[in-house]
Amino acid sequence: MERAEQCTWGEGHPFKLKIGLNQGRAIAGVIGDHKPQFSLIGDTVNITSRICSNGEKGKVTISDSVYVHVKHLKDYRFDGGLVNLKGVA
Repeated sequence: MERAEQCTWGEGHPFKLKIGLNQGRAIAGVIGDHKPQFSLIGDTVNITSRICSNGEKGKVTISDSVYVHVKHLKDYRFDGGLVNLKGVA
């Protein structure tokens, strides 16, 4: 995050970086014939997008499924705030 805060875009506008992390199953593949594009699809991808969209600028927001794997790490601080994701149980 510190590195991103030092970068600018356009006419000196600072980056406002948000990162959302989730884990789970996803489907990946190349879609299209005329202009093929790589795509990731599935609930995991949609939830990750919502996590990132609802997170705070300058912070990494993680799902419960990621937290259970990283909560024991001593080099990181977890604020423990909750993000309500509309349409996600």
